[in-house]
Amino acid sequence: MTPTEAEGAELERFREYLRLLARLQLDARWQAKLDPSDVVQQTLLQAYQARAQFRGQGAVERAADSSRAARNDVKSAELMTS
Repeated sequence: MTPTEAEGAELERFREYLRLLARLQLDARWQAKLDPSDVVQQTLLQAYQARAQFRGQGAVERAADSSRAARNDVKSAELMTS
């Protein structure tokens, strides 16, 4: 596995956790229009693109950063849908 693939696999470990957070944070009004999986995909894409900023952090810090990003992405998606 290449370093790039390893970084992607590490981020992938958080997918289900982030999907749960997105589902819990998504306002009921938007659940018919927004899929938590789409929000999580956007979050993971952004995290992968910014992976150089994560270097030196452990899994706990990456999970916290990813959950904050997912919260922000849920809010952004709700605003774009309104």
